[in-house]
Amino acid sequence: QKRWTLFSADISQAFLRGLTFEQIEQMEGEIHREVQMTLPPGSVQVLRQIEGYEDFNEVTEVLRMLRGGFGLKDAPRLWQKMLQMVLERTGVVSLTIEAKLYVLRKDGQIRLVMSSHVDDLKGGGDDETRTLILTCLEKEFGKLKVQYGTFECIGIMHEQDKDTKEIWTHQRHYI
Repeated sequence: QKRWTLFSADISQAFLRGLTFEQIEQMEGEIHREVQMTLPPGSVQVLRQIEGYEDFNEVTEVLRMLRGGFGLKDAPRLWQKMLQMVLERTGVVSLTIEAKLYVLRKDGQIRLVMSSHVDDLKGGGDDETRTLILTCLEKEFGKLKVQYGTFECIGIMHEQDKDTKEIWTHQRHYI
């Protein structure tokens, strides 16, 4: 209806960019978490090359995690909370009925609609608003992998006609 260009954006290493355990602890209703980890085989030699860890002993010592990482059950939640905080700072809000669907309204008009699935975002918006939001996300999370018009997102092909802006979604590539 608005003839917006469809886009997708992937945030690299999103779980490592989520809230820290210290940040989440400061939020109402959240608890203090202490997470320690042992290093995978072969990693100790790499760690010992870092200043201050030259005498690290994997038998008697563990590392304390500062934020959720891959494989930690809190990681997706910590990432989603961070994403929501960053989006809210730019004026984007999540819908009450669907927390992973975001909109930005300006001057009484919807200027951007975007959804998230873990670290994959897709949506549409007017050129100015879309550029503003993607720039803010890159400033916070580093270089994004952004695609316009035709792309695959969470296993679904999205194809947008350049002239009419009509959008087709399919999974023919799996057939």
